[in-house]
Amino acid sequence: MSQRLVISTALFMMAGVLQAGEVKPVTPPAPPNPTGVPPVVAPVRSPIVNPIKPPVIARGPVDVISHDWPGIFHNLQSQDTVVRDAAITDFLNAIDPFAAKSKKPFYAKFRAQFASKDIAIHDEAAKRVSLVGQLIALNDKRYKPLLIALVGADQKAKDEQLDYMFKSMEETLQTEHVRELIEKLGSDDKAVVERTYEELKSYGGEAADELANALDEEKVAVKKMSAELLRDMGPGAKDAVNTLIFKLKDADDKLGRKYAAMVLENLGPDAVEAVDDLVLSLDDEDKVLRRICANILKKMGKAYKEATPELIVYLTHDDKSVRGIASELLMGLGVEAKIGVVDLIEVIDEPPLPVAQNQTAQNNAAIAATANDVDSKIRAAKVLANIGPDAKEALRGLQKFAKDKDPDLKDAVKIALDKITEGKPIETLLPPLPPVVKPKDDKAKVNTGDNF
Repeated sequence: MSQRLVISTALFMMAGVLQAGEVKPVTPPAPPNPTGVPPVVAPVRSPIVNPIKPPVIARGPVDVISHDWPGIFHNLQSQDTVVRDAAITDFLNAIDPFAAKSKKPFYAKFRAQFASKDIAIHDEAAKRVSLVGQLIALNDKRYKPLLIALVGADQKAKDEQLDYMFKSMEETLQTEHVRELIEKLGSDDKAVVERTYEELKSYGGEAADELANALDEEKVAVKKMSAELLRDMGPGAKDAVNTLIFKLKDADDKLGRKYAAMVLENLGPDAVEAVDDLVLSLDDEDKVLRRICANILKKMGKAYKEATPELIVYLTHDDKSVRGIASELLMGLGVEAKIGVVDLIEVIDEPPLPVAQNQTAQNNAAIAATANDVDSKIRAAKVLANIGPDAKEALRGLQKFAKDKDPDLKDAVKIALDKITEGKPIETLLPPLPPVVKPKDDKAKVNTGDNF
């Protein structure tokens, strides 16, 4: 049987199926039709006159009422190229009006590729749409409202979802183009590299994440130029923060790690999204990573202040180098560390667990050692002194150690008290003690019957 006859037969069979108003599944079960989305009956279409070139179905610029969107998303993944291409055509026709508003060239180029008579080029373009459809359908939170809007009567809601679908498509196409450009950075042709570098620069933050991924490249020149582009785009590089953090932890690629750190340091406060990961790595076994993370946090200024409680925990860490890093960062916050005043005084004024009478002297000594050591207390006192008058809540706890037997702790506490009180009598600044709550008498009163 000739290839033309096979295609004609397949298209004729597809037309019959569409007339019956159903599409037989040829892939795993379709994404579920969300509750609240009414079933859409596929419109009856005329038989295909020309099996090679199906007739164009007239529709308005955003008229999608007749589309069976659950079926389209399902058939985008079909292994039957005829069924798949029919779904892709419906998908693209629906988003074409939104593509017309875009000033970027990616979609128009893609449309030409999908229309190509070269099977390889056509299929590659089709796979891109299939991937976009799959990603949309797998996003549970996004897919349900999308379908509800597409099959509903609210035209504005439809347009919003169609615009979202177009932008998802355009973003995928742009990402692929950026990846192709990054590959060209490794070219031996200097002129090609220079043109590519300038084009990548024009994308700004839109190319940030792919450039951050390029720090994994084996070619040193590609790593270096990617890092320079990220650094020069300034705040635009913040879109790549998560990828850069991941690269920081790659101890096997020292150069890639170095470049990632450089970009994050350059971001300063704009890298605030990375604070949690950076603080979490301050006690990592990799000492180089610790220092890198600390330096990045310092470059943020006061932007990491919300991590104050976590940093205070590190003041009691077993490793003194971790304590040192935490101290530096807390001191760097100045008065902004005031959100941790209560935690800081608890580091100082934390008594050991009570000694048990029936335990051995050795066990009792171990229990007594559970209190924070002097070094931790001194560090906490210095941070409180650095906070100054805003740390008044710590005065009562500090006062207990004003005459401590350890001279270094006593001196640190004295400095903290002086800084907080600013020479004023401490009694006038002490916060009032909480009221003593008397325990309630839970004994039930016995009714003797005298009231009757």
